[in-house]
Amino acid sequence: MLMCLPLYGSDNKEIRITYRQLFDAIREVETGGHPNGGRDAVGDSNTSNGPFQIQRAYWIDATQHDKTIGGTYADVKNKAYAEKIMMSYWHRYGSKAPSAEELSRLHVGGPAGPRRKSSLPYWYRVRKVIIRNLNKSKDN
Repeated sequence: MLMCLPLYGSDNKEIRITYRQLFDAIREVETGGHPNGGRDAVGDSNTSNGPFQIQRAYWIDATQHDKTIGGTYADVKNKAYAEKIMMSYWHRYGSKAPSAEELSRLHVGGPAGPRRKSSLPYWYRVRKVIIRNLNKSKDN
């Protein structure tokens, strides 16, 4: 996961981030304060599970796209497995050169997420976490 994704700051300047940075920000937005890294987190009226709050339909789409993933829906509680699911989903529905915004909005809004205004507040939360984390790393 060495690829970098573009992210545009509030000043419209491009910042490059890694998939790891994006995963960490999405996990923090989804289950940041939950014990055990969000492994046992359940949300959306018991329809989303794990550190990234993945729903069953998302998991089905991802495992149908990449049949080598295997596993069961319960495995989305495992962070590394959930990240494989997200990558498969993003490869299935994302553009050839996605941005961090596109992938975040796909994650929260499904295949049409990047076009839905309703996914923008989620993206703003993820971007805020990414920028905060980037600023923290500069300070250290």
